[in-house]
Amino acid sequence: MTDGMIVSARKAYLALLKDPRTTTVQLQERLDEIEKNEPEILDALHPETDRDFLNFDTPTNKSSESYYNNLGKLENYNFSRERIEYVIRAREHLKKLGVIGFVAPVSSQNRESSNPVTVNYTPSGNLRQFVQKGDLPTIRTALRMELNDNSLTSADLEAAMAWTQRQVPGLFEPFVEKSFARGMETDQKLWTSQYYDSQTVYLKTNYSVERFRHLIQIRSLLRQQGVEGFAPLSPIAPRSASDTRAAAHAHSDISQIAGNHRHTGMTGYTAATQQNSSEWSCIPFKVLLIIGCSLAAAVVVVMRLLMNQNS
Repeated sequence: MTDGMIVSARKAYLALLKDPRTTTVQLQERLDEIEKNEPEILDALHPETDRDFLNFDTPTNKSSESYYNNLGKLENYNFSRERIEYVIRAREHLKKLGVIGFVAPVSSQNRESSNPVTVNYTPSGNLRQFVQKGDLPTIRTALRMELNDNSLTSADLEAAMAWTQRQVPGLFEPFVEKSFARGMETDQKLWTSQYYDSQTVYLKTNYSVERFRHLIQIRSLLRQQGVEGFAPLSPIAPRSASDTRAAAHAHSDISQIAGNHRHTGMTGYTAATQQNSSEWSCIPFKVLLIIGCSLAAAVVVVMRLLMNQNS
């Protein structure tokens, strides 16, 4: 990995650490993936005098201070597994204490209990169908296509992502930066529709949780701004069994519309061709008609001359 790729991968993991919605299990799983597949991302623990932080046992009033101190060292110069694991443990403890900044906002934390979309989530017919078939590239494409359904909220997409991941354990791959999979911009001022399209292409090359969730976030911002092509459909209702059928019909309608468009285009072309052919086919007939009339007139003249001579 290049230095730029390592920096980006670290930033992505730090973003997960700082996001109160990220679970401890997700953090640990991602750390295990990094150590197994991308060990160069990690540093060795520096031989420092503050190694006591490794013995995180009974929390003290300074646990928050210690957490931020070690988080800062992770960001600046010592991205080691030992320090990461300490931060994860401290983060979980502070989260249980309800410390501000570590507990997800009520709207997000209680989403599963208050939002029927997540509790009663039913995948679209299209997504369920391809998950059942078990072809990984097609499943990834089907889940990515859910982003194009403007009747779905960000919560719906999070639920779709979680549901699909439960059905297909190997759905996502580790986040990396490479050709056609560049980094993710944190400055929301740069989150335009063009940037969204670029990140969609990068997702195809590096199908990671971080990239998919980043697309959800960009999409949400563009919807709030009323950008053409992203505005939510009204009214927005929780997806139920009937909504699933409607979504399936919507996918079918899109395909049909696209098919009709192609068909109409070909039909228009064929009609124009036939019309032009008819016009051109009429020309020889007209010419022949004129020639025929001229010949007939010539025959009449000759006949009259012959009759005059005989008389």
